[in-house]
Amino acid sequence: MKKPAQTRPRSGRPKKGSELARRDAILDAALAEFAARGYGAATLDGIARRARTAKRTLYETFGGKEKLFQAAVSRVSGTVIAPLVAPQAGEMPPLRDMLTQAAVIAISTIYTAEKAAIYRMVVGEAPAFPDLAANFYAAGVGSAIPRIAAALKHAMARGEICDCDPLAETKRLVSMFIGEPHLRFVLGLDPAPTKAQARKRAEGIVDFFLRALRPR
Repeated sequence: MKKPAQTRPRSGRPKKGSELARRDAILDAALAEFAARGYGAATLDGIARRARTAKRTLYETFGGKEKLFQAAVSRVSGTVIAPLVAPQAGEMPPLRDMLTQAAVIAISTIYTAEKAAIYRMVVGEAPAFPDLAANFYAAGVGSAIPRIAAALKHAMARGEICDCDPLAETKRLVSMFIGEPHLRFVLGLDPAPTKAQARKRAEGIVDFFLRALRPR
């Protein structure tokens, strides 16, 4: 009897889904390495071991430790600002709904042991690595501020809020989220909020913020 022909494994580039999964695995490993060892002591070898991939893959995908850190922070920020629909994307949902959804995600994201460790790492190592601090801000809060300001400007144009300085009000809103409760968490004085507590806190902040911007 003739043996069936053996199929040879396909060669070439991996599927898009597998590429995204590999990228996510590397970024997860990078955050874990930075949180555990700090930026200065973290190594690409350590990240590669955590991600179970080759060091060369890190260079080919991200180009080095600094860009890898920036990509990891950008991914976190992208998750937070995803609900903030850009005005040019069409009719926006109600501002309250957009801000509340983004706020719930933000609180659930930044109140984790790993993110607190990253925050402490950046603050502690900023004098030695000033570019690290600048990139951390630009990839995180710095990327969210323009999107929120654009949403406020659009809401103001359609009469949803009163006339205001969208950029100044955005910075005020961000300060309400990254304030005393987050500082207590980063210092290890308070535990992370539960999902119910995160939603309640987000809704309270957004309600307080929008009451001050009610059309007059």
